[in-house]
Amino acid sequence: MASGFPAEPPVGAGYVLNGFPAPGLRKTVRHITGHNLDGQSVFLSTDCGAHHRVMGEQQAVANILYSTKETPVDLNDEADLKYAAETEPGLHIHNGSVVRMIDFAPNVESPLHRAVSIDYGIVVEGEFKLILDSGEERIMRQGDISVQRASDRPQVAQHYG
Repeated sequence: MASGFPAEPPVGAGYVLNGFPAPGLRKTVRHITGHNLDGQSVFLSTDCGAHHRVMGEQQAVANILYSTKETPVDLNDEADLKYAAETEPGLHIHNGSVVRMIDFAPNVESPLHRAVSIDYGIVVEGEFKLILDSGEERIMRQGDISVQRASDRPQVAQHYG
């Protein structure tokens, strides 16, 4: 047993139910590492995240994979693990971080919005249209990344697969 976790971490049941938000969507699995009593790196947990939320009117599912409340991160006494498990963050955390995976339903446009943060958008699967309030737009495909510096934008998931 390392840091109070079982030797064989449980595998999460997932959060994609009944094909929502898209049929055949793979569940996201996160692996959290740490150290055992001998100082060796070990896997502490394997699951699907602690916080899931349906967004809008059945438009997407947000999965908070991890969050921290400060930089640098306090790793003592598993403070970061406790915070991430117990706290569902808002859009951003001042001086902290949020890793959020959002699975959009196909052909759904999110409302125009501006985050007061730098957001990194990475297309894992499918295609995604990034639209700016200036009218400019880009099609993002698997592996594409956007660095969104507090820009106004709606987003449209084109299709999956």
